[in-house]
Amino acid sequence: MENNTTFNERIQELAGLIHEGFNYISYEEARRELLLWISETTGLNAIKLRVDPPELSEEQWSSLESFAVRRSMGMPFAYLLGRCHFYDLELAIGPGVLIPRPETEELVDRAVAWTEERIAESTEKLRILDLCTGSGCIGVATGHALKQKMNQRKLPKVELDIALSDESAYALEYARVNSDAYAEPGLHFSIFEGDLMAPFRKEKAPPFDLILCNPPYVHPDEIPLLAPETYLHEPAEALFHNDPPALYIQIIRECLPFLSDHGVIIMELSQFVYQVVSMLCENEFPDCTYRVEKDLSGKQRFLIFACNSHP
Repeated sequence: MENNTTFNERIQELAGLIHEGFNYISYEEARRELLLWISETTGLNAIKLRVDPPELSEEQWSSLESFAVRRSMGMPFAYLLGRCHFYDLELAIGPGVLIPRPETEELVDRAVAWTEERIAESTEKLRILDLCTGSGCIGVATGHALKQKMNQRKLPKVELDIALSDESAYALEYARVNSDAYAEPGLHFSIFEGDLMAPFRKEKAPPFDLILCNPPYVHPDEIPLLAPETYLHEPAEALFHNDPPALYIQIIRECLPFLSDHGVIIMELSQFVYQVVSMLCENEFPDCTYRVEKDLSGKQRFLIFACNSHP
């Protein structure tokens, strides 16, 4: 009983430190994060921590206090932990790379569904590009999900060649770690550094069957709509663009020469720009087809683009 009291008092004190330093996090949320940190770093059951807390060593309390100090500055939980969960995978993550969002998992759902249909057409090899890859989450999760289905004999086995590309060398270090962790025979990842399709023009790369992209689509005027820990700590170059609609058209224009016949581009976009992007697609690519799909929250979130008449 005495241990429970001491444990809860110290947790409450650290929760107060977090809230006072970064008041966007409530006391209760701070407490929940502290218990989650203990669970993630020690393997102790998070529920049991609430009802029957263990006797932590001073070294463990010191680690927890260090976490609380950094969290009180608004540093994202995933950065402090050094990893995050995305599409049933554990991915390395850290400052300088965008933290994967739940809505991006829905982009992976669409990528997997489209690829399953393509595999059913008896193709032997598929080339997929994850453009603006960041941590590599989209490409790695898509490849891993498909390979799991093949290993379970739910899909015919085909070779998957997945390119991960970004202009940030720092972000690509995470993409390399994550792709190495999940690569296996029949699932090959390649890393490319450069602005959009520049690395592929330089190498005269063969076409891709599927191009996936989560570009920086937040206009700087939308900063007040974001969580402070996002705009204070996540990389601005992965979040913001002064003209998001123009960026989408640039991406499509650059990708088209590298898109195979009957290939598809799937991009994540903002509900604030989807109408303008749709209008520009209609004007710029009248011979192509596109549609915008909603995410699970009802927001217009995904652009599905296809074009048989490439420039």
